[in-house]
Formats: sequence, structure tokens, C-alpha cells
Amino acid sequence: MLIDSMGYYGYPEDNSFSIIEILLKFKEFMIGMNKVNKQLNINEISQEFELTKDTLRYWEKIGLLPKIHRNQQGYRIYSDNDKNWIFLY
Repeated sequence: MLIDSMGYYGYPEDNSFSIIEILLKFKEFMIGMNKVNKQLNINEISQEFELTKDTLRYWEKIGLLPKIHRNQQGYRIYSDNDKNWIFLY
């Protein structure tokens, strides 16, 4: 891999990217990751995993799931991390 005088990375025979281009691609990636982390309510989670809402509440109560965050109205809001825990069971 070579770095030329303009700050471009790459091999001479392929397309090279500047440091700025790499950072912009990384920024786009991170913005996309934030969009992926959509938070769902208990109805959406129960439908996605075909579980009852009572089952989800029970799993939280006995500690199978971590404490689920709640919104200002007190409703459970499930993150992608919470979904990963549900997927395990």
C-alpha cells in the first residue's frame, strides 16, 4: 500500500481513496447505524417474535431480560440490544 503526496491510500493499480473520502464514508456508515437502532414498543416486539406481551413482561420480571428502558409515559421501549436478548430465548 502506498501513500502519495496528496494523501491518497491504495495500490498503484487500483482506485485509491483520500483520507477525507475514507472519513466521509465512515461518517455515512455511522449515521446509517443510528438509523438501524430503531426502538420498538412491546406490541411491535411481541409481533416480531411471536410472543405474548405477558411473556415479555414475565421474562423481564424474573431477570431473563435486562431492565427495559421506558419512555416518558412509562411504556417499555425495546432497543436492538434488547431484541438480541429476546432472540436468545
